[in-house]
Amino acid sequence: MRFALTVLVLLLLARPDSTLARIELESRLDADNAAERAHLGRVQDALARTEKRIQEVFGITPDGKAIIVSSDESFDFRLTNPNPSSPAGKTGNLTINSRIVLNYPIEDLRISAARNLYLMVWPKFRKPFRADNALVERMYVEGMTAYAAELLWPGNPRWKYAGLYGTEGSGRYRQYLSADRNLARDLLRALSSGAVKDLESRLLPSPKSGDPSLTSRGRLLSYRIMKTFEKDMDPKMIQLMDFIEFRERL
Repeated sequence: MRFALTVLVLLLLARPDSTLARIELESRLDADNAAERAHLGRVQDALARTEKRIQEVFGITPDGKAIIVSSDESFDFRLTNPNPSSPAGKTGNLTINSRIVLNYPIEDLRISAARNLYLMVWPKFRKPFRADNALVERMYVEGMTAYAAELLWPGNPRWKYAGLYGTEGSGRYRQYLSADRNLARDLLRALSSGAVKDLESRLLPSPKSGDPSLTSRGRLLSYRIMKTFEKDMDPKMIQLMDFIEFRERL
């Protein structure tokens, strides 16, 4: 009996205390369904653990509200106002699509949570900036988001940090690798000439559906650029890089 109580205490200590979490999770699912309750528990655990990692790695406490729904749209997590230059405290809600994340392995669920919780704390984490190039700004945000997800949950395949999951994600990563050199060349030419509109529509269009497959090349290229900075920069310094320094290095 004493051994069983000891094991129970250790298990409770090992779990993140959701009562201390700053991210409030509101469910709009069927609370009477046992399977939905179990699914809700997985999501809540992923949020709490990721929130704890953000505190450990960045020293920032996420603060906001997450709403879990079941939507026919293709997004998994969606921030209602993901503007990186918005004032602190005005980042909006995080909506989680139960239909999509239901079948996510726990690693994918945590990485997706890391990407989106990072965007929620972005206004607290860095100074507001004025971007003079929309494509470079989006590549800055995408690259930083993917790089942060790796710092929070290291050891996973690279395409997952760019928001691509499952076999489709690995397939899109292979497609990207075959075009990597050409995309980098096109980006350099576009930045040199100032003609980035056409390239922006190819790399990072703005799909209303939120489907990451439409932005996979731009996300992966942005992350790849961020990884090249590791040759002469410490990962923590990369995360402190502001938009102007990113543009200059790019």
